[in-house]
Amino acid sequence: MVKEKHPLRAYRESRGLSQEALAAELGVTGMTIYRWEKGRRIPQRKDWSRIRLVTGINPAEFAAFAEPA
Repeated sequence: MVKEKHPLRAYRESRGLSQEALAAELGVTGMTIYRWEKGRRIPQRKDWSRIRLVTGINPAEFAAFAEPA
């Protein structure tokens, strides 16, 4: 079974951005982008509007990629 790529990673890679470059656009750290893409964290609600504005992605989609608690 092939696991679907995280939407944030797909967005970032389609634009040739590093995690650090996307992080700068979103006002977070590169480590935060890494954690979101790996499903280790989901964005805090305060970050949702910025994510939508910059990427067009609904951060609620990230929940499907979150690691079990």
